[in-house]
Formats: sequence, C-alpha cells, structure tokens
Amino acid sequence: MTRLRPILMTSVATIAGHFPLTLVTGPGAAARNSIGLVLVTGMAIGTLFTLVFVPAIYVLVARDHRAEAEEEVPEAGRGGGRLSPAPAAQEP
Repeated sequence: MTRLRPILMTSVATIAGHFPLTLVTGPGAAARNSIGLVLVTGMAIGTLFTLVFVPAIYVLVARDHRAEAEEEVPEAGRGGGRLSPAPAAQEP
C-alpha cells in the first residue's frame, strides 16, 4: 500500500499532461488527437490493469499454489521439513 500513492500520482500526472493532445485543433490535429487518445487511454488502462487485475490474478494463483502445498506437506515425511542434526561420530 505504500506504493499506491506514487503510482497514482505518476499516472494522473501523465494522463493530465497528455490530455490536451486529445482537444487540439488546427493543422495536424487529427494526428495529435490520435496520439493523445492512445496515450491517455493506454495509461488509464495500464494503471487499472496494474493496480487491479495483476494483484487479483496473483491472489488466485497463490490460493491454488497454497492448496497444492498443503496437500504435499503430509507426503513430505516426518520431521516437518526440518533437517535433523547429523549423529555424532563415535571414536574407537
């Protein structure tokens, strides 16, 4: 959560900076308008994708992985996965 504010501030500043390109008029306006629309829409969708969909997919994958890991624990054997100390060498 500590990274949310800087990410949103950067995204909003980029979108606000490119937004005037979508409102441009005059010679070459069609090209600039298209570029502005792509930049603004791409940043908005990219930010939404990064902040919502990627974490949601991560949670789903982690949940499946956790279920698989819990199934494997009983099969791992005794000792709970900890290494036991080596037996002391006996001197003759």
